[in-house]
Amino acid sequence: MKKVMAWLAALCLLALSVAGALTTAAAGNTAGTAVSGLVHDADGRVRYYENGVPVAKGLVQDDEGNVYYIWNAVNGAARGMFSIPEDKLNGIMPQGFYEFG
Repeated sequence: MKKVMAWLAALCLLALSVAGALTTAAAGNTAGTAVSGLVHDADGRVRYYENGVPVAKGLVQDDEGNVYYIWNAVNGAARGMFSIPEDKLNGIMPQGFYEFG
């Protein structure tokens, strides 16, 4: 019985370490360095990171010219019609109403 318990404990530790590695990989941080910039996360959301921390950056533009409104650090890119605040335009577009989708 002690051998079975030892094997179960080892298996649980292995499962926890794999889960931690997967969580790190999902955040885009596989090499132990902090991620910065626009990231398409594993959960399908687009977020903006600074030193590995998601931030509400405002308007950001990717290399292909697509513009995203990162209005919330947790939820990432917004969908819908928005009037972008002056401090979140980041010089990308003039102030006004924009639809993101």
